[in-house]
Amino acid sequence: MSADQKIMYIDIEKIYQHPKNPRKKLTDLEELADSIKENGIMQNLTVVPWYSKFTGKPGDNGSTDGEYYAVIGHRRLAAAKLAGLKEVPCVISDMDEKQQVAIMLMENMQRSDLTIIEEAEGMQMMFDLGSTADEIAEKTGLSKTTIKRRSQLLELDHEKLVQSYERGGTMQDYLRLQKIKDPAKRNQVLEKIGTNNFDYAVKQAIDEEKDEANKIAVIEMVEEFAQKIDQVDDETMQYVRNYRYCIKEHQKPDDWESTNYYYIVGTYQIDLYTDKVEGQPSDYFSHEQRKQNEDRRKLSEIAIRMYGLRRDFVDNYPESKAKKHSGEIICAYIMAKAKSIGGWFNIDKFYELMGLKKSQQKEIDKIIEGSPEKAMLVYFWVVVDASGRCYANYRNEYESSESLDAIYDLLCKLGYEMSDEEIAIRNGTHELYVREEEE
Repeated sequence: MSADQKIMYIDIEKIYQHPKNPRKKLTDLEELADSIKENGIMQNLTVVPWYSKFTGKPGDNGSTDGEYYAVIGHRRLAAAKLAGLKEVPCVISDMDEKQQVAIMLMENMQRSDLTIIEEAEGMQMMFDLGSTADEIAEKTGLSKTTIKRRSQLLELDHEKLVQSYERGGTMQDYLRLQKIKDPAKRNQVLEKIGTNNFDYAVKQAIDEEKDEANKIAVIEMVEEFAQKIDQVDDETMQYVRNYRYCIKEHQKPDDWESTNYYYIVGTYQIDLYTDKVEGQPSDYFSHEQRKQNEDRRKLSEIAIRMYGLRRDFVDNYPESKAKKHSGEIICAYIMAKAKSIGGWFNIDKFYELMGLKKSQQKEIDKIIEGSPEKAMLVYFWVVVDASGRCYANYRNEYESSESLDAIYDLLCKLGYEMSDEEIAIRNGTHELYVREEEE
């Protein structure tokens, strides 16, 4: 407080909560009110005149002077009113609107009183008042990275954002959403935050965006030699091959310049057809066969996604947690050995997951000695897990897998959350599996 700022006791009924205070919810007011009743207000409020710094004219209640907004002491004001105080000690400030918002944001953040959504809304208010990121950083003491990350929250659907935060969403969750480029997809995945389906939904959205980018390139290539059709004429056309979007590089047929080709754009691939030639063996697949092939590809893509999630979990599993769960890891390792579960040991994958480069492989002894629990977890995963394994056979029938069960049993004990899709794949209830009545 400067020398020319004096503390004045102001009628509490003439002080109002600041309309641009980022903090919207006030908690534990009863406890603070009890303290105020007993000890009074130990620290003054900072207020600004009701109208002078906002509209330059009287407020909506017709007052022209003697009424104020609280800039510092938002919660104290509410508790003092609850305690029945008639007057509260205040310093009247002439700070401008930008300064008011900056101070309220900084004060609340220093006390950890704001949610990340309220922080984002506070920063947006400062942007709306003409502040730059540099100015906000200077006034609040926040880094430009923090300011950017908070501001990105407001690009999300607000209602879904609030609901996700109430489900336990963290800033780390929202940062992961930024890996998804499409805003609509981002908002869809936002609905999964706080559920066991979030990790799977993020990975699926990222995979789909990669496929969509590949899809454009595949269509451009096929358009050079084939005619687009909406429906296959089974009498005159035969199936040749497909171009899957999840594969980057594709080649034209050798006879593309001399043969009539047709294509249909599907969800996961482009199907290529040509004219039937009388007397020539047909490679045509029936509708049932094409559906079976499509379902097999979908199951394969799900299996690859599931593998990636398991790998990410092991790769990012903290050493401290591995040490805490050493008993479960050792038990799973011994059981796998006893049952002869697992295949050959991929040393390169082991080094990669342990964070070692080729030049550091001579240091493996020190790494293992420093974190034997994490090393055993990685060793177990490398031996037992494999990208080609899934719970389906070539006919799209459910098929149990002792090795995958061993992996999931351990990872779930370590905190891994299976998505609904993973659970359905593992227990045999997924809609893509062929049932006996379908055979």
